[in-house]
Amino acid sequence: MTMPRVMRVAVGDRRRRPDRGAGARRRRGGADGAGRDPRHHDAERADHRGAAQGALLRAEREARQAEAERQARKDAVAGLTAGVDNYRPFLRSADGDVQVTLGGRLHVDYDAVEDGARTLTGTPLVDRFLVRRARLELGGTFFKWIDLSVEAEVTNNPALDDGFLDLRFAPEAALRIGQFKQPFSLEELTSDNLIDFAERSVVNELAPSRDVGARLWGNLLGGVVSYGVSASNGTGLNTADNNDAKDLNGRLVLAPFKTRVSRG
Repeated sequence: MTMPRVMRVAVGDRRRRPDRGAGARRRRGGADGAGRDPRHHDAERADHRGAAQGALLRAEREARQAEAERQARKDAVAGLTAGVDNYRPFLRSADGDVQVTLGGRLHVDYDAVEDGARTLTGTPLVDRFLVRRARLELGGTFFKWIDLSVEAEVTNNPALDDGFLDLRFAPEAALRIGQFKQPFSLEELTSDNLIDFAERSVVNELAPSRDVGARLWGNLLGGVVSYGVSASNGTGLNTADNNDAKDLNGRLVLAPFKTRVSRG
């Protein structure tokens, strides 16, 4: 009685195994691609299409951005105006808010002296050519009321001559900060491009010249009256201050027949 039951169980097991084998084959077939659910294919295709569309959109966006940047650079270049004003080349923005100018000067002298001439200290003098001045100048105007001026001497001893910033709040009041000529001597304030002789007078040696400080200046009554007052270190050109004392300078000009307003 025991053997038939064992055999039936064994037969029953053999009958169930093909079902498990078929499931395994179905699972293996799914792993190999055979018998996969069609919905899986649709989802994968949708994923691929979405990725491709995303890459295309990114490429289009980057292309538009690059084109916008190229156009902005082109417009910026097209918006610049170049020219010459008062013998100085300049670059100016389309709206006129920014302007940069370049300038300079070159003065070449020839000294001819008598035989045996000497300086007051006894140094012999000889005939010679010399570069009296060689300067480079950079100027700028920003938003039509801020001026920048930098001038450097580039002869045997290169040095900064002028370096200042003007804040022109109004024609009647402007503030200058930096290194500049002090408002005192007319001869000193006149450019050496415009003085009557090759050199300034000996008397001008007594007047203050370039120094570091601040200056308030302006024009009143359309330029008929102009003024300038300054406070400076008092140590002169490119010289550090070594004390708390400061120099005060001032200048008042009455010009009833003046037709052009000075810019300081």
